[in-house]
Amino acid sequence: MELKELDGSLALVSSVEFERLPHPEATYNLGVEGSHNYFAGTAACTVLAHNTDPMSILFSRDPAGIQASDTFLHGDWADGRTLGDAVREARTLGQLPEGLTLNASWVNDEMVAANNRTLWVAQQAGLQNVSVAGLENDSVADQVAKHLRRSGGPFCAP
Repeated sequence: MELKELDGSLALVSSVEFERLPHPEATYNLGVEGSHNYFAGTAACTVLAHNTDPMSILFSRDPAGIQASDTFLHGDWADGRTLGDAVREARTLGQLPEGLTLNASWVNDEMVAANNRTLWVAQQAGLQNVSVAGLENDSVADQVAKHLRRSGGPFCAP
């Protein structure tokens, strides 16, 4: 995974780890009025971040047929676990479970999901702020464009 730095260069993410702490730590949810893109980090490494309400993201395929009993077709969750399993875990965690990343692209000033099942999970779980990947990625944009051509979308939440 790569992140865009303040100067436009890319910073390689070499690992992402989950650490269970012995007691809760204070965390902060940053909101920037009028913009969901912002730079975060330290003086040594500042990267572009993007978080958004998943209800504001459009589907690139019609979500009306998505059901909790559906399974994932790609990625870490393509092992038989259902979307319903992911929704329950997301509700418990307050975020998308490990192994699920929401990818989207900009289409006419609207954010459109490349992986509609992950967007459906975020919406059904009632998540209010999710990290969105792929906004500057040509392959994600190509995937969204292909879905839109085939489906006639984009589509709002069901």
